[in-house]
Amino acid sequence: MALKEVPLSVFERHEVLFGEQTPKDELLQIGISYFNKGLIYDALEYFEKCDDKEYLEKIKSTAIEEGDLLLYQSSLRALKEEIVREDLLKLKENAIKMGKFSVSEEVDLLLVNREKK
Repeated sequence: MALKEVPLSVFERHEVLFGEQTPKDELLQIGISYFNKGLIYDALEYFEKCDDKEYLEKIKSTAIEEGDLLLYQSSLRALKEEIVREDLLKLKENAIKMGKFSVSEEVDLLLVNREKK
């Protein structure tokens, strides 16, 4: 298997992600290429498709470190996990440090809504 150059074209991306013939190892290698280039959202799709828990956990950690709520939620969906309050608090803390105050507010709303349930 020749390693494809990332980013893939839209056609290649659809062929690889939605084709039934793409081996898991190829999906993983493409995901790693995207991850190493800092294209984390793209990498997430490939890791989710090949169900690579190790890299999905790395993405979840990256999301918390970078105060990225959407990425955190997307990684949880891929991992089939629920939100962890402590993760949200750390994500919020990091978001504040990075000046992402709207993310901090979103986390507060999410925490309040979760506590009401």
